[in-house]
Formats: sequence, structure tokens, C-alpha cells
Amino acid sequence: MNKKQFFQNAFMLVVSTFLLRLVFTAFRVVVSNKVGAECMGLYQLTFAIYNISVTFATSGINFAVTRLIAKALSKGDRAGAKNVMRLSFAYSLAFGVAAFLIVFALSEKIGVYLLCDKRSVLSLKAFAVSLPFISVSSAVSGYFYAARNVGTTLVSRVTEQIAQIACFYMFMLPVPKGNIELSCCAIVAASAVSEVLGSVFLILKFVLEYRGKRAKREKDAFKKLCAIALPSAAGAYLKSGLQTIENVLIPIGFRKFGASNSDALAGYGILCSMVMPVIFFPSFVFSSFSMLLIPEFTEAQTLKKDGEIKSTAMLAIRLTLMFSLFISANFIVFGQSIGDVLYTEKDAGALIKIMAPLIPFMYLDSIADGMLKGLGEYNRVLKYSSIDTVVSITMIYFVVSKYGLYGYVAVIYTSTMLNAFLSIRRLLVVSKNRLLFFSDIVVPFCASLFSAVCSKILLTPLIYTNGKTFFVVTALLCSVLLLGGFILISRGKMYDTVKYAVRTILELKPKSNFKAPCRINNN
Repeated sequence: MNKKQFFQNAFMLVVSTFLLRLVFTAFRVVVSNKVGAECMGLYQLTFAIYNISVTFATSGINFAVTRLIAKALSKGDRAGAKNVMRLSFAYSLAFGVAAFLIVFALSEKIGVYLLCDKRSVLSLKAFAVSLPFISVSSAVSGYFYAARNVGTTLVSRVTEQIAQIACFYMFMLPVPKGNIELSCCAIVAASAVSEVLGSVFLILKFVLEYRGKRAKREKDAFKKLCAIALPSAAGAYLKSGLQTIENVLIPIGFRKFGASNSDALAGYGILCSMVMPVIFFPSFVFSSFSMLLIPEFTEAQTLKKDGEIKSTAMLAIRLTLMFSLFISANFIVFGQSIGDVLYTEKDAGALIKIMAPLIPFMYLDSIADGMLKGLGEYNRVLKYSSIDTVVSITMIYFVVSKYGLYGYVAVIYTSTMLNAFLSIRRLLVVSKNRLLFFSDIVVPFCASLFSAVCSKILLTPLIYTNGKTFFVVTALLCSVLLLGGFILISRGKMYDTVKYAVRTILELKPKSNFKAPCRINNN
């Protein structure tokens, strides 16, 4: 692993992802407040079909390309890499066009009979157009990640974000106020146009980079591509199909609970389109690493660097734990205030507090999935995700109809914890590491909760003088400083982990008496 290049790319991704996530979350807040909870519920319902359509259109090509290109480039075989891309273009284009034809032709039946809401038909047709572009760009982005060229993918994402915001306001101008169908279509169409523009940029960038270079044709190259892509795609189809069923059943369960169609969509929209983006917002720090770790672990496994795999996996797990436990503690303490600042819906803040304890499981599961895929354990990842979705569907059928929105919260808790437990356990086994409950979990959480509570006690008077927004921002910054002070004073495992991470990033040679907590001492 080239540590300098890896951390440069990681730093670029963290900063850019933070800015993009900040803009996207702010945009999502504005959109939610503008169109209302019912429209966001309809959008979320439509998004379920979008998700399974994209899954079919991409059909495992991104991961297959990343893994095969990483192997080829680690051996210096650029001609072989171009051949992989040539085949991946044909593969992705075939699936992308097929996905477009299926969704566009069946949009009315899907909207009326599957989603049970005719207002979704226009939105389904709008996003169908973008599917061939998404499919091909998925293959190209896999190449750029494997080549450690994250700058190109970042420019593509920035292009998409700017285009999405501009298109939304443009498309919303002629929409009559209160028209749920057209408002939802405007959101989806803006997203579709932005996907097309970002995809075209990636494709042109790759064509210009490899123009004039010959591809080395291998007899079994397409077979190798399919051997990775198709099993991955099959598992993804199952997972996505089950998730679509899950998303369709949720509003039905709300209606069985006694809610009207409007209230059912509103409750679904508050949780999925308002609360969950806030819960996932801080994950940009480690979600950026997740994709970068796939080619790094693939290369380390190819070159049989077991020690590097073990130390990197443990460092990533412990840093993710520390960060996610801190976010969880602060959302528990400040969740209501954050919801009040961002949304006009009163239930948003309460739901942020309720979902906060689940954050460590969500973040750890994400980083564990990336590392497992890099180690060739992609079938395990899909298996665990499918198990969790089957459990979700079963619980939705029996629980949501009896307990409504809070029954669905219980479903999310159960499925997320199950998936995270299976993924993390497998990663620890494969990387030959282990976690200690007290020093790795209890101590960081207690320190984070203490810093958040102290921050709230010290700064509560600010809410009466400067308003809630200033209070939330100041309190969170104060909480960070208090935790940092605790880490410096304690000089325990948290301090050793942070110190080792900083030394690794700066490529400083550790002192002879410094024990890297993730490399030498896993106890």
C-alpha cells in the first residue's frame, strides 16, 4: 500500500464528501420543507423502484471492475486493464439499456399495482432515462477508484450536485403549489439529469485517458469479469428486490395501523427522507475510506501481505468505533435541538434521538462491508444483507401494522444490528483481530456522552440569548474539545489509536517504545 497516496486520496474524499454531503443535506432540508412530508414519502416510495432498477442496470460491474483493475495495475498490466474496461463497457451498456426498457415500458403497472399510487408513474419514467448512463459510469468509476484517481470521480460528483440543485429549482417553477405528483417528478427528474451529466463526464475522461492505447485481448477475460460481476449481481438483485418489497409494505403497514394514505406517506417521509439523512450525514468521514479500501485490500491480498491487512483493518475498526460512538452520544443529547433547527416537522427531533444509539452499528457495518469486499468476501456481504432484509420484511408484516411508525423503528434496529454483527464478526475472523468490550466500546462511549452532557450544561444559557442554531453549533464544537482533552489527559487506548493513526498519515517512524495498538498489541 502506498500510504502517502492513500491518505492523500482519503483526505480529498473526506473534505469533498463533507462539503457535498453538507450541500446535499441542506438541499434535502430545503426540498422537504418546500414540498412537504407527503411528497417526500411518495419520493421515497419511488426511490425503492429506482434502487432496484439501478441494481439491475449496474449488475455488479463496479465491484468487478475495481477488483480486476486493481489486480492488473498491481502487476503493471495496463494493456490488460484496458481490455477489462472494453468488456465492461459492453456488459454495462447491455444491462443499462435493458433496465431502461423494462422500467419505461412497465412504469404504469409498477406505479398502479406495485406502489399502489398512480402519482408515481411520471417519476418512474423520468429516472428510467438515466439508467444506461448510470450503468456505464458505474464501470468507469470502478476503474478510477482502482487506479487511485479519486479526483476525477470527485469532479463528477460536484457536477452532479450542482446540476441537481439547479435543475430542481428550474423544474419546480411551473409546478402548481400543492401538486404532489409533479413536485415528486421534479425531484426525480433533477436527480436523473444530474446523473446523466456526471456519467457523461466520467466516460469522456476515461476515453481521453486511454485513447490510442491497445488492449491486450485475453481468452478468458470476459469469463473472469462475469465470474465476479454475476454472483455479486445475483445477490444484489435478491437484496434489492427484498428491500423494494420492504419499502412497499411499510406504508401498507401504516395504513393497517389506522393511518390515512396521506399520513402513512408523511410518517414514512419524515423518518426516511428527513431523519435518516441527518443520521448518516457524519458518516462521510469513514464512508470515504470504504471504497478506497477495496483496491488496497485486494492488492495486499494479491501480494500476500497479511500483516498489513490485520493492522489496517484493526485501525479502521477502532477509529470508526471512536467516531461513531461520539456522534451517537451527541445525537442522543442534542437530537431534539438538531431536529428543531433543521425541520418544521415536530417529530423529526424526537426520531433523531431515538435512532442515535444505532449509529455505531450503521457506520461499522459500512466500513466492514468495504473491507470484506476488498478481501473477496463479497458473497458474504450480500448474504448478510439478504438475511437482514428477510428479517425486516417478516417484522414489517407483523409489527408495523400493530405499532405504526415506532414499530418500523424497532424493525430498523433489529435488522441493522443483525447485519452489523454478522459483518463485523466475519471481518474480525478474516483479519485475525478482536475487539474488547470495555476498552474499545464502553470507555469511548462514556467519554463521548460525558463530553456531550457537560457541553449542554455549560452552554444551555446560549439558547435564550442567541437562538437554537448557534447553541447547537457551539455545543457540538465544545463537545469535540472536551473529548479531545479527555483523550490527551487519559493517555489510554484511545490516545494510542489516534497517535498511531496520525503517525501513519504523516509517515513518521514510530519511536521504539511506542506500541501500535492495531499492529502489535490487539489485547
